[in-house]
Amino acid sequence: MAWRRTIQILGGVCIGIGVLSLCSNLQESIGAMFGPVMQSGAQTDGSQFWQDQVKLNEKVLSNRVYRGYLVIQGVLDALAALLLIVGGIGLLRVENWGRRLALVWGSYSLLSSGAYVVMLNRYLLPEAMAVSRQPLPDWFGVFFSLVILMLLWAFPSALLTLLTMRRGRRVFDEPPPVQKPQFVASPLSDSPGSQVHPVDDPLASNAAKTFSSIPAGKASAPPAPAPAQQTWRDDPWNDPDAT
Repeated sequence: MAWRRTIQILGGVCIGIGVLSLCSNLQESIGAMFGPVMQSGAQTDGSQFWQDQVKLNEKVLSNRVYRGYLVIQGVLDALAALLLIVGGIGLLRVENWGRRLALVWGSYSLLSSGAYVVMLNRYLLPEAMAVSRQPLPDWFGVFFSLVILMLLWAFPSALLTLLTMRRGRRVFDEPPPVQKPQFVASPLSDSPGSQVHPVDDPLASNAAKTFSSIPAGKASAPPAPAPAQQTWRDDPWNDPDAT
């Protein structure tokens, strides 16, 4: 029962992460497609940090390879987010198809996260380190990439681990728990040793109502059987062998 509840909680978390991921990936795809136009019209009269971010985004999004990658990955990740939402619904219902969809999303998320960190270290981090006002060491890019990779791999790894464990797989093969009917004391007697009958049994409840409606001490006795009819052979005077 504890594992079944854990799978259902995991399904709710999948739905929440799927909704957030869907919104984030759609925004990322739109920003990659219309980024240069949006950046050219942005006001740069704010703080110096905001001006540096605008210049960094303009320079990074001017690269067609990185822009194309962001658009493709955004669309694929949005579809994967829909897959995760549907899989989360299946996990809430503890269905095998929900488990399969969650496993597909987890495997895809590990691969896409690895590709994202590679592209991030290849295109974005060098430009960010170049425009930084404080000099950063050369190992900072690798360290930052590993931290991002561990954060992106945390939930997919936990999801795959729980769903592939023997006890986690067994939950989906077990029948759902059946609630036992509740029992109450019979209205025929208020004594502690009185009979009990299930609430859901209509025959028992109707019989209890019928007997409870009869006043105590006034129940009529069953009718006596009718006397057997006597024939002429039962009379000893008519028996021919009696002479």
